[in-house]
Amino acid sequence: MFSTVRNFDDFYKTREGRLVRRVLRQAVSEYTNFSLNSVGVGYSSPYIGGALSVFPVSLKIMGDDGKKLNNVACSDLSSLPLESSSLDIVIFTHGLERCEYPIDVLKEISRVLKSEGRLIMLVPNRRGLWAHCEWSPFGHGRPFSAAQLKFLLSEVSFVCDEVKSVLFTPPLKWRIMLRLSSFFEKYCPYVFPTMGGVNIAVARKQTYAPIKPSKGTAVPVRSILRPLATKSTYTGKE
Repeated sequence: MFSTVRNFDDFYKTREGRLVRRVLRQAVSEYTNFSLNSVGVGYSSPYIGGALSVFPVSLKIMGDDGKKLNNVACSDLSSLPLESSSLDIVIFTHGLERCEYPIDVLKEISRVLKSEGRLIMLVPNRRGLWAHCEWSPFGHGRPFSAAQLKFLLSEVSFVCDEVKSVLFTPPLKWRIMLRLSSFFEKYCPYVFPTMGGVNIAVARKQTYAPIKPSKGTAVPVRSILRPLATKSTYTGKE
């Protein structure tokens, strides 16, 4: 069970983990240049370089693991220790599939993003093979299809620009699979475009300014209905 930082570290030190990191980091780099004003949420250290990473409090730090971690904070993902409208980019990895209330977490991410700020999520694909491998972190928690991700983003103040499947290399611990990974990643998106192991969702925070009428344009609304004058059957008065 991937419940500690050491579990994730051990996975990303394996051959399969290094392959996953290379493929996903290359996919993420298409949408961001890892600027200083970006933050990773969830276990996103393999994909954000030296930027700040906010781990969920449910992700336990064991023993001396804390001494090896730099630029890391632990927090409840529904209450991030960040200023409102302060970030340009949030990279959300190994987090959404583990959230009990994903909409609350997305609302909190929306709060810390600037207007037109970008959210990049890496989520296990429900249609992919990696969601069925318990020896990988993508085989734990709740996987999402592209339609489900778009629905979640529509419930919050995000406009979904793209949902793309990546990581088409089969999750088999065979050396031949690792050698053929370039072939799978190059040609499988054309043959099985929705069958990648991970879905990357790219969305923008969209805010709307309140519209106020300019002077002289507001028109008072008057009701054309008037109360009827009737007489009381008891007093005889109107």
